[in-house]
Amino acid sequence: MTKGHWTLTDTLRWSSLGALTFAIFLGTLQIVSDETGLPYRYWSRYTAMLDGKLRSMFIFMPNGRLIAIGQLAAMFLVFAGYLTFDLPFWWIGMALCMFGPAAWIERMRRERIVLIEDQLDNFILALANALKTTPSIGSAFNSVVLVIEIRSAKRSISPSRR
Repeated sequence: MTKGHWTLTDTLRWSSLGALTFAIFLGTLQIVSDETGLPYRYWSRYTAMLDGKLRSMFIFMPNGRLIAIGQLAAMFLVFAGYLTFDLPFWWIGMALCMFGPAAWIERMRRERIVLIEDQLDNFILALANALKTTPSIGSAFNSVVLVIEIRSAKRSISPSRR
């Protein structure tokens, strides 16, 4: 582009760049939005995997789709930070964005299993003792519920053991 003048060559150059950008955008949109395409199938598989992990812990909101969109946004911000501020270890941030949520959900699931197993031993012992004293299964469960409610009330009043 000459100084101060806009030539036909400049107009054609910028319009071809705009047309090429728009064509790439349309092609990418077509590939991503096609339900039989590979990116859509992997997106659906990944969000279903996140939903399954959350559902096993009875967590229904946020769903896998929101977590995956958040991951994409975080990855975009890390990459923009790399381009803007020349972050030296930007790839670590990208790896954390990619694998962090699934690992965090798995960690939460393991902690939940440990808590349930800690409570399960006491419950089984209380139920066995109640069944020894009461022939009715319903009465045994009622007495166990009363014992567990009393223990949980005492725990909420007493300071934490951690």
